[in-house]
Amino acid sequence: MIYISRLPVLPKDAPRQTVLCTHAAALRLLEEGLRREYGLSRNEIWYARGENGKPYLAGRPDIFFNITHCRGLIACVLAHVPVGIDAEPIRPRPERVQKRVFTPQEQRWIEESGNPNEVFFRLWTLKESFVKAVGQGISYGLERVPICMDTDGAFASSDPEYTFEQCILWGEYIVSVCRSAMPHDSADRADK
Repeated sequence: MIYISRLPVLPKDAPRQTVLCTHAAALRLLEEGLRREYGLSRNEIWYARGENGKPYLAGRPDIFFNITHCRGLIACVLAHVPVGIDAEPIRPRPERVQKRVFTPQEQRWIEESGNPNEVFFRLWTLKESFVKAVGQGISYGLERVPICMDTDGAFASSDPEYTFEQCILWGEYIVSVCRSAMPHDSADRADK
């Protein structure tokens, strides 16, 4: 289940405390989702961190989650398999980043599209959601994320163990979710 909420757009030079409040708002959205989907109250939610720092719910190996926040939007996803979510506003793409983290094929998809900024952030959010789902974060290497284009022209995971979902909200945000396609044994969690 995915939960999304809009927030007031903060100035780019907003103080760090304001950005931390956005993260706290994403955690509150997650807690609301846990209450609705699993009946958990706030005092039943205990966060812990796995081997690579990915948070999980202590004592609940059956629940996987992830949060994201960007300028003007917070989102979380809950699942019974490893999952990651990322959201970004569509804006001018940083071309230096494009050359560093996208494969030559992905760069061609961006450059040959009718909307290179949108395609950049579609690929970027898919990559981010994947590294969050596998629990490695950016240390995994965004250039290693397996993305292909299916016969309908949609982006897909070329790793059969993971699937992607993606949407554009209000014509201004891209939200991508990556899910494990297989049940998981929670091996990286300390409280198995």
